[in-house]
Amino acid sequence: RGYVEAWHRRQVDGSSAPEEFGKWVRWRFGEGIARHFMDPYNEKVWKRDVDFLSSDWVAGRVPDAPIEDVLRASVGIRTEGYTHQAIFYYPREGGFQAITDGIASTLTDRVRLSTPATDVVRHGAGWRVNGEEFDLVVSTLPLTDAPKVFQDVPADIAEAMRGLEFNGITCLLIALDRPEHPDLSWIYLPHPEQGPANRVTYMSNYSPGNAPEGKTSFLCEVTSPGDAPYPGSELEEQVLAGMEHAGLLRRDEVLFTDRTSTRHAYVVFDHAYHRRRDAALGWMAAQGLVPLGRFGRFEYDNSDQCVIKARALARELLERASSGR
Repeated sequence: RGYVEAWHRRQVDGSSAPEEFGKWVRWRFGEGIARHFMDPYNEKVWKRDVDFLSSDWVAGRVPDAPIEDVLRASVGIRTEGYTHQAIFYYPREGGFQAITDGIASTLTDRVRLSTPATDVVRHGAGWRVNGEEFDLVVSTLPLTDAPKVFQDVPADIAEAMRGLEFNGITCLLIALDRPEHPDLSWIYLPHPEQGPANRVTYMSNYSPGNAPEGKTSFLCEVTSPGDAPYPGSELEEQVLAGMEHAGLLRRDEVLFTDRTSTRHAYVVFDHAYHRRRDAALGWMAAQGLVPLGRFGRFEYDNSDQCVIKARALARELLERASSGR
């Protein structure tokens, strides 16, 4: 009912989308969906009040469900809904890492690994990176860390870079002594009593190679704000308790857990995002630095978009090199 009422109000008053994300949720979905799912879920993911976020980042990400489908579904008539993620492919062996390993397989003899860039400085028409000379620098370094590495960044630009908001993530794998899962890919856990995890992936459903025969696994995601410390040793207990409360597992099924934390995981779109990002990228363009990647450009790109943009940049740079520009 709330969704239909919100839809009707938009048709009547012709209002434009509010700038605050929390207000946008109610404008778009209505009070019920906001209260029962969107507010608690987004506060759990972003670790911020929903109106701290701007609404422009959801453009193109949240589909506008046809009102006809909403009405059909509300009375129990199954609809096809949002189909672009209904079917996807996943590596049989090696997990998601197999995709990036495959992309890198023809480059490993030309890529130097385990070499942190600690000092990048302009030198003539080119660059010095850690004292070594290069013609061009393509930076996938998070913009928030750029002032630590790039030399001579103006104070106002450095402040803009460091002020960009982001979240980290801790992923917790739970191995289960359970022969099979329900036929699900992932589910969302919006409520506090369901524990700190906001999303649970039925990992062993993706490929039989993701767990030994007769066993299964979950992958749980827990976000943390910016450079806040990662959750401590109590995280596993909190996640397991929440999932048990949600009816997703029993403690006697748990064989072991394994965690991985990533400092930069999600771009946070606050109301100063565009000003700070434009200042950072404008300075880099003026210097001849080429930013690339989700955090190199502070764009909310999924992995497919990262690959597409990397290939496009490679073509552009090859054309530039062949023309002598």
